[in-house]
Amino acid sequence: LLLVFSCTKDKEKKSESTFSKAELLANLGDNIILPGYHQLKLELEDFESKHNAFILDKTEQNFDAIKASWKRAYLQWNKVSIFSFGPAADYGLQAALGTFPTDSSKILSNISSGTYNLETSSNTDAIGIPAFDFLLYRETAFEDYSSNSNYSDYALALITKMKNEVIAVYNLWNTSYLATFKASTGTESTSAFSIFINSFVKSYEETKWTKLGIPLGKQSLGIAQPIYIETRLSKISFELFAENMEAWKRTFNGDQENGATGIGLDDYLIDLDRTSLAGSINSTLSSIVSDINGLTSDFETLLSTDVNSLDALYTQIQNLTVSIKTDMTSVMGVLITYQDNDGD
Repeated sequence: LLLVFSCTKDKEKKSESTFSKAELLANLGDNIILPGYHQLKLELEDFESKHNAFILDKTEQNFDAIKASWKRAYLQWNKVSIFSFGPAADYGLQAALGTFPTDSSKILSNISSGTYNLETSSNTDAIGIPAFDFLLYRETAFEDYSSNSNYSDYALALITKMKNEVIAVYNLWNTSYLATFKASTGTESTSAFSIFINSFVKSYEETKWTKLGIPLGKQSLGIAQPIYIETRLSKISFELFAENMEAWKRTFNGDQENGATGIGLDDYLIDLDRTSLAGSINSTLSSIVSDINGLTSDFETLLSTDVNSLDALYTQIQNLTVSIKTDMTSVMGVLITYQDNDGD
């Protein structure tokens, strides 16, 4: 009788829950996703402006300005790449902006011919933000960018393509999809909430593999693969990595970049009586970001001098996968529908 009474009381407690997934999605859409895409649009417009300024006045100072603008755009991309659903999926934004490693031979072939179709799948690894790690940082970058019109024309074509696609994605979010996103709170596989959770978890796994696991050799019997380092020439891999993980953590907590707090997935877990899970995820994410920021050498150097630190970081990220991919999604009633082959 005591057991029945206890269960009944628990059920009554849960039935009194006032948590609103609509408010959760509204906070994510209004205060994190839409502003994130808007800022990426601004960064790419600035990137285009800095490129054009250099073409008019080909100085080292203006070339450095292009590099700085590219880095800002790349960092911003790492804040929104975790939202590869809805309009972003419709435009294939992840592939168009974030595919790496870049095929430098293909880029040079396109530049040499002066004729290319940037919309074909065969050019996916010759476009996007990562391509500029090669275009701006190869040994002869300044000379080629300055003296070869095919080179600078190709760079502008890439920038224009990225800018136009991000504008299109932003406009869709700003006009129609935001309302759809806010209203679709169910857990069926076609709901916006379920699609968001799947995209959110998938982005974490992709970060684990592409930014760390693959170059570290986790898919090649422990043999390091430096050719897969995200920004091998500019050496900003860990800055991008940290930015991506920080964005993931902010989104999990529903927080804005300016520090303003809001309703997040952590609050939903707490409402579902999973306070310890929310706390564990947050604690581990903070530790991961701290460890990434503590890596002072570039990725390729650490592969030779301190691979143990990279292994420890990978293990920490890998261990959190179960909490977010299995425990979090299970308690939220969301089915993981994307396919992976990492053996988790």
